[in-house]
Amino acid sequence: MLSYYSTDESEKERLAELASPQGLDDLLEYANRCRRTTAEALRDFPKTAKSLLPDQLFEIFTPIRPRAFSIASAPIQKSIELLVAKVEYSSRMADKRKGLCSTFISRLKWGDKVYVQDKMKERVADIEALIDAGASIFVAGSTGDMPKAVLNVIKQIKGEQWTLKAEASAKIQFETWS
Repeated sequence: MLSYYSTDESEKERLAELASPQGLDDLLEYANRCRRTTAEALRDFPKTAKSLLPDQLFEIFTPIRPRAFSIASAPIQKSIELLVAKVEYSSRMADKRKGLCSTFISRLKWGDKVYVQDKMKERVADIEALIDAGASIFVAGSTGDMPKAVLNVIKQIKGEQWTLKAEASAKIQFETWS
C-alpha cells in the first residue's frame, strides 16, 4: 500500500517490489522475520512517510491490539489500582521496543493526574482537522466534570453554534455513567 502513496521513484520501486508476488520472500525477510513495525518501515522509507496525509496513515496503521489488564481490589473507596506489566524488550533487529500504554503509565509520577481535556488542548490543530474532515466525537466516562470539560474544549475549537448543531445531529455523542 505504501508504494501507492510514494512520490519518490526509488522508494516507490522498492515498495512495489516488496508487494509483488516475486518479492514475497524478500517481504517475509524484511517485515515478518524481524517483526518490523509500521513505524520502523516508515523510517526506512522517509520520503514516502513525509508525503503521507493523516487520513492515509489510518489506512496503513493496523489498530492497536487490546491488552489485558487487571483492576485490583483497592481497600480505599473511590480508588482504582491498575496492575500493568511494563513492556520493554529488544527486537531481533536489536531495536528497543516499549509498550504504548505501559510506557505512558510508567512515566507518570505518584499523584499525577491526566485529564482528557488537557490532552485535547495539546492537539487542537489535529482535532480541528479531524472534525473538518468529518470525524464524529464520542465521549465516554464518568458523569462528573469530564464531559463538560471536553465539550468546552470542543466549543473553543469549533465554536458554540457548531457544537450545538453537532450535538443535535449526533455528531457528538456522550455515554456517561456514575
